[in-house]
Amino acid sequence: MTIEHKRWFGIPPLFDPKDGITIFDPPSNGAGYWIGAPSAIYDNDKEKFYLYYRRRKPRELGRGYECGIAESIDDITFKQIWVASKDNFGSISVERAALVKTLEGKYRLYIGYVAPEDNKWKIDMMEADSPYKFNPDTKKLILASEDCGVEGVKDPYIMIIGGLYYMLMSYAPTPHIGSDRSFHATADIFNTGNTYFS
Repeated sequence: MTIEHKRWFGIPPLFDPKDGITIFDPPSNGAGYWIGAPSAIYDNDKEKFYLYYRRRKPRELGRGYECGIAESIDDITFKQIWVASKDNFGSISVERAALVKTLEGKYRLYIGYVAPEDNKWKIDMMEADSPYKFNPDTKKLILASEDCGVEGVKDPYIMIIGGLYYMLMSYAPTPHIGSDRSFHATADIFNTGNTYFS
């Protein structure tokens, strides 16, 4: 039995970034504009690749303002099939997500974004029968900073090993002096210099 979303780990081959092929261009040129934070899977049943990504502008113009999913049959030419705005999450910014096909054949999108209620990064999940059908209105909280005793969680990466789901993510440790609401005034604790590993 083959499982299409199995991930194989080893020593990656060396490559020259100049030989790369651009899939999508950033929304504009200049510092702070980019498209990235990808998560990709190949679906054997549909014989298609699915790629999650997010679009970003400079901080003062909206940060991570949109995310999307595209499909491809050759892993080079992609067509956008789903898009959501940061407004769909009531958020200042959306970030990396993990696109997963479950053992039951459903699709899940685990997405990190700034929670509107406290400006802390958290991770929610949407589930659908198809990558076309993710609905932010159905999102469920998967992990909040309070669950881990830290100041923020984001950038999930999901692995399925032995029938169990494992999540790797970025987190912002709470400084020794304790949490302070001012840490979250910028809605980006990861870039304040107030959180660190000891």
